[in-house]
Amino acid sequence: MNSLDHSIIIELQRNPRISYRLLAKSLGVSQRTIKKRIEQLISSAELAFTALPDLKILGYPVNALFKFRLDKPSNSTEIAEHISKFSNFRFVSTCEGFADVYTAGNFESEEKLADFVTGHLANIEGISRIETLVELKEVKKRTFGRIDISKNSDLKTHPANIKIDEIDHRLILELQKNCRLPLKQLSYILQISESTINRHMNKLINSGIIELTAIANALKIGYPNDGIIEIEAKLPKLNFIVEAISKHPQVSFSGIYSGPNQIIAGVWARSHEDLLQIVTHELVKIDGISRLELLIFLKVHKANFSWLPE
Repeated sequence: MNSLDHSIIIELQRNPRISYRLLAKSLGVSQRTIKKRIEQLISSAELAFTALPDLKILGYPVNALFKFRLDKPSNSTEIAEHISKFSNFRFVSTCEGFADVYTAGNFESEEKLADFVTGHLANIEGISRIETLVELKEVKKRTFGRIDISKNSDLKTHPANIKIDEIDHRLILELQKNCRLPLKQLSYILQISESTINRHMNKLINSGIIELTAIANALKIGYPNDGIIEIEAKLPKLNFIVEAISKHPQVSFSGIYSGPNQIIAGVWARSHEDLLQIVTHELVKIDGISRLELLIFLKVHKANFSWLPE
């Protein structure tokens, strides 16, 4: 990826609906060049435009991580492909470390989560153990393939009286496919007037219910390796530690979870060596960490972080 592509992606992450004209003016190149580079980034799967929903306010407040141990780790690919079919899972990967398969999903309630584990996952042949970790506090929102994440600190809080209707839901689903679609095209797809779409879009964005963004393919922007770290922390320093970890630029998300390892964070890196350097030489120095474990993703079978059921 050259410097122009890098600059284009950063500007699009700040405002994915920015016009070619304004983007060209900002970067000092022609509109034709901007249009051509964006089209090439999309066609080569280096860039996608989506709407990231706040699942808590949209009816899926329980965020859970799952660690699977298998009877035969050699079957991990087969089982990962099988559980990828469950719609509640947003992320599924085979791993190396303290789990054979690692997943993330969202649920309407803890009762729905329990029903899912006992009614679906428990019946899958080849799984010897499932550990479920429920998010208690989100500290750093998932940054995915975003190079520029400065706007995360400006996310709104949700007014209590915001209501999500059928138009909002349909609009979110279309914006997740491509949040750069012009109002005219959205109007044609949804058979709703442009003014109505504009009003609903502004409501969703200004209230923080969705965040429009451009997501770069981490593999193609130089970060092909990622993993999970789980940290057991001294309780008086729990908040201090998770806040300190969250400041690291290569930590993609962090939070406090149920279980013995109270802090969980995602890390993306340029290589396995880079990943190990971050964990064993940088994060481990934070005062108050009792124990730290690293899980390396081998193959991602499903990654849909703009997930919302249709």
